Amino acid sequence: TVDLETLQPMVMPHDYPEELHLTDALLHDGMKNLEVSFSDGHTSHFSLLKLRKELTSFRESPLQVSEYKKLQPRLWSGSEEVMPQWTHDEIVGSEVARLALVE
Repeated sequence: TVDLETLQPMVMPHDYPEELHLTDALLHDGMKNLEVSFSDGHTSHFSLLKLRKELTSFRESPLQVSEYKKLQPRLWSGSEEVMPQWTHDEIVGSEVARLALVE
C-alpha cells in the first residue's frame, strides 16, 4: 500500500513477516493484468502495461512524485530570536521547566 499523494510505501519492508512469500501469480484479461497472492492472504493486481512502462521509462516517470505539496521554507536569523536556555538541574528538578522545554 502506498500513500496516494506521495506514492511512498506506507509499510516499511522490515515490518513484513520474515516468512512472507509469493503463493500464486495469475494472468487475467488476455494477459493484460497480473494477480499476485502472498502467504499473508494479501492479493495485489497489476496492469502489465503500467508495469512495462515503469520498467522501460522509469527515468521519465518514476514511481515517486517530483514535487510534494509542502510548505516553502521560511528563512530566519538566530539574531532575531532569543532561544530559551535551561540547565540540566533545572530540567530535572522542575516540572514547569520540562513543560517549557517541550513547548
